[in-house]
Amino acid sequence: MIKKILTTVLLTMSLLIAGTAAVHAYQIDPSYRPSNEPFALDKEIKNQGATGATIVVLQIIAGALLYFAAPIGIIMIAWAGGSMVIFGAEQEKLDAAKKHLTWSIVGLVVIILSYSLVRIIITAIVKTASLATTN
Repeated sequence: MIKKILTTVLLTMSLLIAGTAAVHAYQIDPSYRPSNEPFALDKEIKNQGATGATIVVLQIIAGALLYFAAPIGIIMIAWAGGSMVIFGAEQEKLDAAKKHLTWSIVGLVVIILSYSLVRIIITAIVKTASLATTN
């Protein structure tokens, strides 16, 4: 049992070290990074009107929820995987860990799809509003 735990810890640590090296090797181009500059909402209201400011606030809320929910989903997947490794000999606990892993993956997919859906809806609203103002 201790040998299994030690192997898991060593494998996890080596993957973390390799992942950190890969992150530094393949950094995201700065043009793709979001700008996290603070803004004044009253200026947005003056520039784009109340509808534009509402869209900006919705984008901020959707992004914040994604930044909080996605890491929790990933932690839950790792937790379920660790439970599967640790409780591999006990069938009841292994089945519970498999269910936990399945629902954690489903939850992460739902988080990503909901963020995408919000972005699509906001884009459609912006396009509709811009078409309405040009006509």
